[in-house]
Amino acid sequence: MYKRWQTDANYDPTDLYRVSIERLMASPSFADLRDELEQMKADLQSKEERQAMDREAGASVQMDIYEAMQEMIDDPDAANARDDLIELQARLGELDTNPDSPELEELMIRLDQKLDANPEFQRKLVARLQEGGLDPALADKPLEELLPSGAEKWDMNKPRDVDALMDSMQKLLTGMGGDPAVDKELEHARDKPEHPDELEPDEEDEELLEREFQAFSDDLSKLKDAPAPEDLEADKISPDLEAQVDKILDDPHLMEKLAFIKKMMDEAKSSESIFQNTSAPDPEKLDSADTTTLGKRLKTTEDDPEHIVGLRRLHIDLPSPFNVSPALKSLNEALKLAYVGANDDVRRILWRAYSKARNVPTLLQNMPDDAWDMVWYSQAVTWGSNQNRDDHLRVLMEDLQSVGRDGPPTHPEMLEDVE
Repeated sequence: MYKRWQTDANYDPTDLYRVSIERLMASPSFADLRDELEQMKADLQSKEERQAMDREAGASVQMDIYEAMQEMIDDPDAANARDDLIELQARLGELDTNPDSPELEELMIRLDQKLDANPEFQRKLVARLQEGGLDPALADKPLEELLPSGAEKWDMNKPRDVDALMDSMQKLLTGMGGDPAVDKELEHARDKPEHPDELEPDEEDEELLEREFQAFSDDLSKLKDAPAPEDLEADKISPDLEAQVDKILDDPHLMEKLAFIKKMMDEAKSSESIFQNTSAPDPEKLDSADTTTLGKRLKTTEDDPEHIVGLRRLHIDLPSPFNVSPALKSLNEALKLAYVGANDDVRRILWRAYSKARNVPTLLQNMPDDAWDMVWYSQAVTWGSNQNRDDHLRVLMEDLQSVGRDGPPTHPEMLEDVE
C-alpha cells in the first residue's frame, strides 16, 4: 500500500492510514494518545466521502451567506444599502470563482461605507452579538471594537491598514474577519525553499544555545520596567495582570525551562521525528533536489499519521457562523506552518494571523492548549527581528486573562518540581 501511495497520484490512502494508526495504537510509545488515535481511526473517510463532505460544507456556507444577506435585504434598517445587497447576493458565486474582481471589490467597499454610516443597522448588529450568547466582556466593549472599521487593531510593525473587502464580509457575517495580506504571506512562506534540517538544532551548539537562553532570560526580566508601547497605552494594564506577567518573566531560568517544554511536547507528539538532527547547510548552496518548501513539508506532515494528532491539537474549531471566518482559516494555516517550521517569516505570519483572528467572536474561548502554547512561545524568541516581543507577550497575557487563564497552558512553573 505504501509503494502504491508513493507512485499513484489517484490512490486513496484511507486503508494505509487505518493500518498505520493501528500500528501506532499497538506501540507503548503512544499509549497516552490511544483515545485520540481511536477517534482518528473512527473519523477516517474515503476520498469520495471527503469530497462529498466538502461539497456539502461549501454549499452550506454559501446558503448561510445567502440567507444572511436576504435577511439584511428585508431589513428596513438597512434600506440605504438594499440595492448593493441585492447585487452582491446575485454575485456571491464570484467570491469563489473571481475573488479579485475590481468591480466586486468596489461593490463591497461601497456597501461597507453605507453600512458604516447607518447607525440603526450598527445598533441592531451589536444587539445580535449580545443575543447570540457571546462573552459579556466582548458584548460590553465599545461599538468600534465590536465592529472594526477595517483597522488592524494589533499590528505592531506598521501603521493601521484597511482591507475593505474582508472588512465588509466581516460585518455581513457578524464579526468574522480576514486579511488577504496574511493569506499572501502564508502562500509565500509555503513556497519558500527551505532545507528540511534547517530548523533542527545541532547538538554541538549547546553552549551557544545556553548563552542565547541566558541573554533572553535577562532581557525578559526587564519587561516589568519597560514603558508601555504607544499602541497599548490606551488600555491600562491592571495590577493583577502586571503581577502575573512579572511572575512568569522574573524566572532567571525561563528559557531553559521553555527548551525543556518543547522537548516534552515533541516527545508527546511522536517517538521519533521525520527530520534528522543534522547541522543545516546553506540552502542556497544546495541543489534544488536537496531543498524543499514549507508547503511540501506541510503536505508530508499532513499525510503522516504520526503527526496528524499534533496538527489536530493545534486546530481551532468555532461554532457557526464564525467557523467560516477568513481570519480563522488564516490562523489555522499559520499554526500548521509553525508546526513544521520555526523561522522568522513563520513567526511574523503567525502573529499577524493571530492579531486579525483574536477579534473573531468566541475564538479566544475555543483556542486549544497547544495553539496557545504555539502562539505564546513563538513570540518569546530573542531574534533580532522580533523587536516587539515584549509587547506581544503582554497582549497575549491580556487575552489569556480574558478567558480565565493566568498564563500559557504549559506554564514555566510546571517544571520547577522537575528541576
